[in-house]
Amino acid sequence: MKNIFYITVIFLLVNVMVSAQYGSTGVTDARSLGLGKTHTATSEGIFSIGINPANLIFSEEGLFDFTTALPFPSAGVRSGTDFLTYDDFQYYFGGIGGEDKILTEDDKVRINRLFENGGLFYTHAGITLFSFSVNPSNEVGTFAFSVGDYGGGRFNFPEAIKDLSYTEGKVYDFSDASVEAWWVRSFSFSYARQLEFLSGGMFEKFGFGLSLKYYQGFGYIATKDITTYLTTNANGTISGEANLLAYSALSDDFGIVYDFEDVDRQSNLSIFPSPVGKGFGFDLGFSAQINDRWRVAASVTDIGQMTWNKNTARFVSEGDIIVTDITNEAQRDSVFDKIFGSGEPIDLFVTSLATAIRFGTAFLVSDDNEDGFPGRLLVAFDYNQGFNNLPGNSTNPRVSFGAEWRPWKSFPNIRTGVEMGGTEKLNWTYGMGFDFGFLEIHLATNAMQNLFFPKSSDMLSAAFSSRWKIN
Repeated sequence: MKNIFYITVIFLLVNVMVSAQYGSTGVTDARSLGLGKTHTATSEGIFSIGINPANLIFSEEGLFDFTTALPFPSAGVRSGTDFLTYDDFQYYFGGIGGEDKILTEDDKVRINRLFENGGLFYTHAGITLFSFSVNPSNEVGTFAFSVGDYGGGRFNFPEAIKDLSYTEGKVYDFSDASVEAWWVRSFSFSYARQLEFLSGGMFEKFGFGLSLKYYQGFGYIATKDITTYLTTNANGTISGEANLLAYSALSDDFGIVYDFEDVDRQSNLSIFPSPVGKGFGFDLGFSAQINDRWRVAASVTDIGQMTWNKNTARFVSEGDIIVTDITNEAQRDSVFDKIFGSGEPIDLFVTSLATAIRFGTAFLVSDDNEDGFPGRLLVAFDYNQGFNNLPGNSTNPRVSFGAEWRPWKSFPNIRTGVEMGGTEKLNWTYGMGFDFGFLEIHLATNAMQNLFFPKSSDMLSAAFSSRWKIN
């Protein structure tokens, strides 16, 4: 590998492929996705793990539920942008009759407008490899365990990329560029119990839940600081300044070799790659059943950090950039190397987990044809606030609304939800759930949004989840 640019591209491609199989806890529950990720008060059983462990208190006494990767997995993927729709992609990159499209001046203006709203591309997804929960009795509480992978990446294209033509006296600022991607595995041990002294008064049932987590990290790469700009001068020269700080830790099984290394690595991706980091964290949640209609809940998830201490590198670039002859290939290569820096081995670096706080409420409108209403209807609301912008998380607040309706007992649950904020501006989801007594199957997608507005769609999500139940 010559520099961090190549490492970044390869790792993002690997991460996207990994994310199609493994990924974030938040996308492995199809019931949650069908409700627009309105899950703080509505998640149940093993699907509560990673969202709000306190909801385990609502498991029936004697219930044992579990999920495995086969034959019915719990997995999901979400990917999209905040600036490029399907129609835009076809317009600029679809070509005409197999030939490249020549951009007009109006086309260039349209590109500029695209980047006014951002330049973010993201992908995150996950799979639950195995999980179970068991409630011996309400007096003892509910125990649960889960192991799952999640990978994700986010790349922010600099606004300057929209116009890289040579124009004298123009400043190209690349400081808004950023990349961050990782692949981690979580082992979660959970316990939830009803608090009797708070139940029976204001609350029909009140309880807490706690999850202790151990993490293995298989790959991480991120830019921490970029202050880079180029200026085209009247005399035909280019000047500027490059400042970069970036970190990476990559499993041997990726087969990636740093510039400063003299080793031979072969790609050997599997479900058990060699870890390059580890971490500890915990989730804490509370959930209350106010009456037979209302439920409220709150949780804070992934409080902790990761320590990356194997195959770790730091990339640094600082100093001036000068190009006296733009046709000189050696000078152009030197600019490239200067911008992306040179790497050096380091002992370790530390990152936070994707910490977030969640509040939610759910209201049972009708329970099986009450007051003449057809079937069972549940509505819910969530507020989520992330504390960092790690993959799968966002400091932009997110609100969501969801509804679940079952017209008849023998009919599958129909779900829909709307979420606003977070990584996506607006998302409309749809899902269905089938309960066969001993087996639940759920599936969901954002197909509603893509169905009605296919050309303006800028993201894609899909999830499938299941759980076996023994009572």
